[in-house]
Amino acid sequence: MSLRPKDIPQTARPRAPSRGRPTVDVAEARIQEMLARASDMFLQQGYGHTTVAQIALATGMSKKTIYARYPTKEALFRAVVERVGQEQWACFPTISLQDDLTFEQGLRIWARELIRAATTERFQALYRLLLSDGTRFPEIERVFDGTFHEIHAPFRQYLIANLDPQRAYALLPDRINFVFAAGLNSILFHYAIGRVAVSPEQIERDTSEMVTVFLRGALGEADGGHRQTPLT
Repeated sequence: MSLRPKDIPQTARPRAPSRGRPTVDVAEARIQEMLARASDMFLQQGYGHTTVAQIALATGMSKKTIYARYPTKEALFRAVVERVGQEQWACFPTISLQDDLTFEQGLRIWARELIRAATTERFQALYRLLLSDGTRFPEIERVFDGTFHEIHAPFRQYLIANLDPQRAYALLPDRINFVFAAGLNSILFHYAIGRVAVSPEQIERDTSEMVTVFLRGALGEADGGHRQTPLT
């Protein structure tokens, strides 16, 4: 007697695993991969010539997924700038009152590490993007202003901690912090425009010049450091 197909025992086939949503770790890893690719595209193509659609296509991620995390192109660009900044400032020194340093020695450490980090090829590419696209896209300047504020906030605290209270009040930490930042920006501009290779010796020269000008100009060290009136 022959068996009909329905009478033949059937071996259960294993179900294919459901793809579902990625885990939190996998999703975050994909976001970081997307930001890395977006960084390259913004730096190579510029802000105006890079679209979220291009980034989505290059990373295999949907625009919907990107916009769910970064609602606007500006928000995505901010994340890119913060990522580049974190790459450069990851090893930035922490200077505290416990360090056996004079005020000038502390300034030199701040200046040297700022210049070293800010003159890397990747950060210079970001700075050139600001110079080329900043006037056409105001959001770029907003992003950079916020990033530089975060970079210089610890320096402001260093000024307050290392100047005596009366002098700190007279010299207006926000004002002299701005002067220090302006000195760094002038160096960045020089290298970004000239595309000059930066040697360790040049970094030391720039550090010395930046600190000397800062001490004599912003802090009035040329007259003994006893400035009695606020900077205006």
